[in-house]
Amino acid sequence: MALPRVFVYMPAYNVSRQISPLIMDLDRTLSELMTARKIRDYRIICVNDGSTDGTAEVLRSLSRQLPSLEVITHRRNYGVVKATLTAMERVVARSQPHDIAIRMDADYEHNPKDIPHLLSSLNEPRTQLCFAYLPPELGHGFRFYLLNSFIGGYENLMLFHRWIPQFCPGFFAVRVSHLRSALPEIKRAVRAYARLYSSQFIHIDVYIAYLASLKGKVEFIRASRTHSQWIFRKPFTKLDRYLDAHSKFMEFLGSRVKALKG
Repeated sequence: MALPRVFVYMPAYNVSRQISPLIMDLDRTLSELMTARKIRDYRIICVNDGSTDGTAEVLRSLSRQLPSLEVITHRRNYGVVKATLTAMERVVARSQPHDIAIRMDADYEHNPKDIPHLLSSLNEPRTQLCFAYLPPELGHGFRFYLLNSFIGGYENLMLFHRWIPQFCPGFFAVRVSHLRSALPEIKRAVRAYARLYSSQFIHIDVYIAYLASLKGKVEFIRASRTHSQWIFRKPFTKLDRYLDAHSKFMEFLGSRVKALKG
C-alpha cells in the first residue's frame, strides 16, 4: 500500500506566543516521519480566525520559512467551528482517500511527539479515528479537572463505550476517506444545531468521531502532558459555557442518532 500523505489542520485565534514553537516542533516531527518512510509527505494547514494579537504576522513569517505550512486567513473572528470547517474543506480538496488528517489545537496543548502513536493506531484496518486524550491536570484549575474527569468520562462512555477522562478532545488522527464522506453530514449538523440553539458551539470534533464509530472503530491513546508554560487557568464563565454546550450537544446528538444509524 502506498504511504499516506499527512495533513495537519488547526484553527488559530490569538495564539501568537504559542504558534511558532508549536509549528516548528510539528514540522520537525513530520519531517522525521517522512525521512523514516512512515509517511510520503505532509502539509500543515492553519486557519487564522481573525486574530488581533499578532498571530497573523507570526504565521506569515513561518510560511516564508516552511514550505509545508499553508495559512488561510479569515478577515474576522467566525469562531472555532467555522475555522475548523474551512480547514477540513482544504484538507479534503488537497488529499487522497488513503491519506491521513490530524486535528490539533494551536495553543500547544497538544504535543507533536504523540503523532507517531496516533498514526500507528490507524494501521488496524477497521480503525477510522484515534484520539489522543490529555490526562486531567489540576494546573488548568479544579473546575476543569472535574469537567474532564467526570463529564468528559460520561460523554465518552455514552458515545464510544469507553470511560476516557477528556471533555471534547481536539487532537486526533482520522482517515481522509472518513473525513470526506462525513463532511456533508457535518455541515448539515452545524446548520441544524445553529437553527435549534442559535449557537455555533457544536462539538464538531466529537461529532466527527461519533460518525466514525458508526462505520468502524474509534481508538484512544494517552497523550503527553501539556508543557507547563502553556497551561492557562480558565474562568468560571467559560466552564459554564462548556457545560451548557455539552448538554445541548448530547440532546442534539440524541435527536439525530436514529437517522444516522439508519
